[in-house]
Amino acid sequence: MKHKLLFLICLAVLLIFSGCGQKSTETTNLTPDDNTCVIKGKIIGLDLSNKATVELEDQWDHAKILATAPVKDGEFAMAVPVKEMNHVVLYCVDNDDAYQMRDFLLEPGEIVIEGSPDDYEDLIGCTPMNDRFKRFVAEAETDDTQEARLFEAFLKENPQPELILRILQYVQLNPAYELEIFQSLPENLQNKESYTRPIKEDFYNNAKYFAKGMPFHDLEGQTPDGKRVKLADYMGKKPITIINYWATWCGFCIEEMPELALIAEKYGDSVNIVGVDVREPMKAEKLQAFINEKGMTWPIITDVDEISNAYITSIPVNAIYDKDGLLIEKVQGYRENKLTRHLEKILE
Repeated sequence: MKHKLLFLICLAVLLIFSGCGQKSTETTNLTPDDNTCVIKGKIIGLDLSNKATVELEDQWDHAKILATAPVKDGEFAMAVPVKEMNHVVLYCVDNDDAYQMRDFLLEPGEIVIEGSPDDYEDLIGCTPMNDRFKRFVAEAETDDTQEARLFEAFLKENPQPELILRILQYVQLNPAYELEIFQSLPENLQNKESYTRPIKEDFYNNAKYFAKGMPFHDLEGQTPDGKRVKLADYMGKKPITIINYWATWCGFCIEEMPELALIAEKYGDSVNIVGVDVREPMKAEKLQAFINEKGMTWPIITDVDEISNAYITSIPVNAIYDKDGLLIEKVQGYRENKLTRHLEKILE
């Protein structure tokens, strides 16, 4: 009886350790298949605790967490079942801190990520749709004034609707045309509320407020020192006025500030810049210190509540107007020297 009991105990211990070994193998030696996306990589530049994890959020389903995995010595790996293509974001979570690593389309295959949260380089290893997006971006980066031509060529490939939406967010086209393309997508993709509602608002607002030749939309707010002003107070002072919609909480907006400062210095005789601070939580005294620290020498209008519920749904945005206050071009989002390239083409 004792020998039988000892045998059962040893067998149980063997099974426990065997199970642990299998789990480790599954974590480190993951293989993608036709229904699985394997995501793995190394996080650099963060001092992480032994409790750190990575989380994969579904942007098309109210930020639902699809998978988690531990981070050990900065490395992680996870296998995620793929029922349909989704736009996802990978976060590194450590205690109360969350760092956005990358966003991409979730599809079967293998994705390799290596870098820090501040490193916006493309994915190292790609699945087919993400690779196509990566190639489109590389082509557009060489001359972003040719995005319309590149997009037309891309559509001729008869791509999947999810990829069309991904690239449609990236490019800057005629607002009415953007809206037309968006409305041509399958209804189930248009109606993914948590994801496409703000995108849809962007397209409608672009068509309504940011079509070329439209007059600027006036607004009222105050300067950081409390003076009540209107946007109209700053329009038409010089041949060109750039309205820069930004906020202190917007990382890309802050990245863009040195470029705006260079524009103000180089083209100050012909270009006027006005900053409109969107949905700003910072108190006036701290905001003024922030403005001074970043070298923002141009006028800033803040406390503009109507912007929150009106026509600016994502930032940074730079709207370029002529002396009569008519829109020449809207430059959406930040890429290095993107605004400068568009401005110099206008000034030619």
